[in-house]
Amino acid sequence: MKAYNRFVAIVVILFLVFAAGVNLFVVFDMRKDPAEEGRFYRVEISRLEQEIASGTPASDLDLSSCENVTEVTEDEGGEDFFKPSSDYEIREINGKLYRFSFGTKQAPSYRVLLICDTVIAVTFLILILVLLFIRKHVILPMDELGKSAEELSKGNLQEGVKAGKSKYLGRMVWGLDLLRDKLESDRKRNRELEKEEKTLLLSLSHDIKTPLSAIKLSAKALSSGLYEDEEKKIKVAEGINAKADEIERYMKEITGTARDDVQIPDVKITEFYLSELLGKIKVYYEGRYEVTKTKVVISEYADVLISGDLDRAIEVLQNLIENGLKYGTGGSVDVSVLREENCCLVNVRSFGNPVSSSELPHVFDSFWRGSNSSGREGSGLGLYICRRLMRKMSGDVYADVKGESVVVTAVFPEA
Repeated sequence: MKAYNRFVAIVVILFLVFAAGVNLFVVFDMRKDPAEEGRFYRVEISRLEQEIASGTPASDLDLSSCENVTEVTEDEGGEDFFKPSSDYEIREINGKLYRFSFGTKQAPSYRVLLICDTVIAVTFLILILVLLFIRKHVILPMDELGKSAEELSKGNLQEGVKAGKSKYLGRMVWGLDLLRDKLESDRKRNRELEKEEKTLLLSLSHDIKTPLSAIKLSAKALSSGLYEDEEKKIKVAEGINAKADEIERYMKEITGTARDDVQIPDVKITEFYLSELLGKIKVYYEGRYEVTKTKVVISEYADVLISGDLDRAIEVLQNLIENGLKYGTGGSVDVSVLREENCCLVNVRSFGNPVSSSELPHVFDSFWRGSNSSGREGSGLGLYICRRLMRKMSGDVYADVKGESVVVTAVFPEA
């Protein structure tokens, strides 16, 4: 708000300086000598004098192009030839006298100054009204939005987004309110998941205690030589193995629960063109090129109608491209398109530092990171989420190592 107030002050000052300059110019113009302004009439008289000397009668002269000379009169002996009250010059041409009447530029009156000041005042009033309108309907609501965003960043999700009744920021207010609702919903879901996770862990820890105690007792009995019969020892060992299998089953349940807790965005199946998807990708990375100097090259392709969720498809391709830029060493990623059996295959190829063939089957596992990720930030969830999203859209994603490059392919069903 302070910055806008400074801007308004600067605009007002500049406008007042402009108004003062206009007034000074008009006043200075009013004080000019009218005679000096009318010296151009002599040039016109000289031109007309030449035309008369060449034989053109005074009555046939074309005065439409003259700005100062208004009349040319030949002396015919009348008494009104000499008019002391008018501005004129007498010239003798071919033995005859001619009177050239002219009008000098009159100094502007104070009425001109009044008109200028009135126009300036009206313009200034309109400018002030526009600035006040912007302040009320744009700047103040934006300030309220800023405060609401600050409250969101602090985790205060109970209070709705405020922006007055500004119709100019309606979409922004609506978007922030949706974000607040989404954050509130995610917070509630996370609390429920935390509660379920703790309940599950407590239940599993209780269930694990029983087989664990049995294993410990059996192991203690074996180590102390309690069982001398070999058949009994084998039976006890099999019991230990069975209890270990039971504990392993519980651990798989814990691992599966941890994977299921990863939140996957909702998918809304619609239809969109491939050009719309790749067009948004191209615009996004062209804007980033000047900053990061990373290049995304999209090869030529034939447009096709795709079934899926456009926003989620953009998320998937951006994730694949970001992975290629992060873990590759070429500084660029190539995107190409193939069509096979009513499917559109979007290939994202990155160069250098590929994963090994033995690691390739695990790249889509949750929380898994390859040997080439050392020293790079990441959670190991990006490709896992991509696969979940693609399968929700009835598609798929897979990876392949080709020489010194990695190609990750997103398979979209055609509409």
